[in-house]
Amino acid sequence: MKKKLNIIFFIDYDENTGLGHLNRCLHLLKYFQKCNITFVTKKKLNIKGIININNFSLSIFNKNKFYNVAIIDSYKTSSALEKKIQKISKITITIDDLINRKFYSDFVINYNPNVKEINYRGKLSSRTKLLLGPNYNFILSNKKKIKTKNKKKNILIYFGTKDRTKLIKNIILKLKKNTKHIDKIIVLTKYKFQMKDFDIQFYFSLDRRVILNKIINADVCIISSGIIIYETLSFGKLIYSKPISKNQRPHFNYLFKNNKIFKIADLKKLDLSKKIISPDQNIYFSNSKILKIIFFPIKNNFGQSIYLDFFNLSFSKNIYSLQNKFYRKYYRNKETFSYKVHKKYIEEILKNPKIQLLVIKNKKNFVGYIKIEIKNKKSLVSIAIKKEFQGKNIASMMLKYLVKSNYFIYSPFAEINENNKSSLFAFKKAGFSINKNIKTFR
Repeated sequence: MKKKLNIIFFIDYDENTGLGHLNRCLHLLKYFQKCNITFVTKKKLNIKGIININNFSLSIFNKNKFYNVAIIDSYKTSSALEKKIQKISKITITIDDLINRKFYSDFVINYNPNVKEINYRGKLSSRTKLLLGPNYNFILSNKKKIKTKNKKKNILIYFGTKDRTKLIKNIILKLKKNTKHIDKIIVLTKYKFQMKDFDIQFYFSLDRRVILNKIINADVCIISSGIIIYETLSFGKLIYSKPISKNQRPHFNYLFKNNKIFKIADLKKLDLSKKIISPDQNIYFSNSKILKIIFFPIKNNFGQSIYLDFFNLSFSKNIYSLQNKFYRKYYRNKETFSYKVHKKYIEEILKNPKIQLLVIKNKKNFVGYIKIEIKNKKSLVSIAIKKEFQGKNIASMMLKYLVKSNYFIYSPFAEINENNKSSLFAFKKAGFSINKNIKTFR
């Protein structure tokens, strides 16, 4: 019987920090199913199947217990404490927003859409791998859009655990012209108040299930731009938002620029007498599925550890190396092209939300890439492997991983030259079948 992994989380969770850090870690649990889970928090937690330790001091490490993975989502953790945590775990992962100290973890995740590697210069150990940008946002997912049935609309307002009564009152006043079309205004806060002409229901809870239930039953969500905004987006809700901290602003700007949310000031244009149309979330890829294979690579038949990761421009020349006559002989278009043309093509791909490139690596070596393109609500999949890595079961192994982990939101298919026997073999071994998933051509 396979031994269960021991996973420990260090989480900021108390009356002052709210639910943000805890929510992130609960989202990460989907990668660690059937594991022994321990949460270290200041405030006591009661979650079924999870051991809770209420002690952030170094005395926790005197028990000589070793963990397979330690995950840190805490502003209270110092570089010294992170070093100590690293000694009791095989893999250490830090979720960061602040970039305000030295990091010793194996992985640092910062899904801020504006963060760059240069921001971490001089702050990383030699072993630390950075996972930066929205591709690594493990909170946003492709949950089914949930609609409410009431003719009148439910409004949810949530701006964290601090007293933001003045802000919330100003927001409610902007809803005044829609009063007769509102069923309920639900405010998630412990700071109650009254307002003439408005029936307001107050709830205060640090139970994420309560908050998610309120989101699900709301038609319009007026919220901060923290972690909750990505959970709300996953349910396809109409969102009006405002950043209430410095580290929330990049997320707000990114989502507003991409037409996913509206500003609080836009509430004056809201007309609840009409049908609510939420912005199209355009979630074409389950990006969070890639995190597991980054943390835990797959070993092929030759004992090599094979990773998948998201493409970045540093791999542009690697991909270009697979565009010569040898690799293109089975393509529909067999013509080669200059690196200048290739670079322009890559830049266009990066702008297209319906096309994605994934890089296959063996440790730090480039092995190949996978291209996925959404066409007619299907996922067109192609794969290329460097010559020296071919025949090692890598292509079929990577394709099988994507299929088994439900990475494809739309049904996957491939178009393969009938003479390309190795590619046909790899796709068939991964579960693709001729005619149903594979179209052949000469």
